[in-house]
Amino acid sequence: MILPVRNEAGGVGRQLDALVSQSFDRPWEIVVVDDGSTDATAAIVSSFVGRPTGPAVRLVSRRGGRPNIAGARNLGVAGASSSRLLFCDGDDVVQPGWVAALVGALSEGGSIVGGALVGEDGPRVGDAGMAFALGANMAVAAAVFEAVGGFDEAVPFACDTEFSYRAQLRGWPLVHAPSAVVLKGERSTLSRAMVQEWRWGWEGVAVYRKLRPEGMGAGSWRASLGEVVGLVRGAPVALRSRRGRGRWARRLAFRLGRLVGSARYLTFRP
Repeated sequence: MILPVRNEAGGVGRQLDALVSQSFDRPWEIVVVDDGSTDATAAIVSSFVGRPTGPAVRLVSRRGGRPNIAGARNLGVAGASSSRLLFCDGDDVVQPGWVAALVGALSEGGSIVGGALVGEDGPRVGDAGMAFALGANMAVAAAVFEAVGGFDEAVPFACDTEFSYRAQLRGWPLVHAPSAVVLKGERSTLSRAMVQEWRWGWEGVAVYRKLRPEGMGAGSWRASLGEVVGLVRGAPVALRSRRGRGRWARRLAFRLGRLVGSARYLTFRP
């Protein structure tokens, strides 16, 4: 199980508590990859290393270069020994039965498995019409991970969706595991959430440019135009409440990122 972390001192302890408390009747390990934390993250993780019960916890440090969650995940895979790879994030909390549900889906023939977030009732589908798994809640057969080529470090914010699309385009189906549930942590500030949305929009263009030769569709122009019109028309109502402002600002950031990415890569993606 691969857990990338960077400056997650406020939440990684909760995530590790949830992981080591999982009921699973076979040996397994947790590989935590510290991607250059400057807070107490490494010390908190170290307190879980060497415990006499539960899964073994190992701490690996990623040094050199800029922080990159795709690189951290790839490094964790390189240090893992299992034929089944599970992924989650340090600021979330896996729910009881998470490990068993993902491993079960892989054992039943799944090559790539996407779990669910609390409140979701179906698989996640991107604007290209393909399902995708979140790096915060996914599992991959190690042989498939190697065959597909790992996470693309050029698009760290979108590396999980890019991996999902690339695998499916190359013949590896993605299955949904609704019993593998994760409580997703919220970004600490609206500005952080907006940066994430902007990067998703930007990197989504890079993903499309890369995978278009393999058959990836651009998505619906009509749906994208409808969302832009909705943002404009819905602004007076959305801006009246804090929650509405947050949702509106995040979607605006995504759309701006998509526009800037289209200009940067000379590739228009709605």
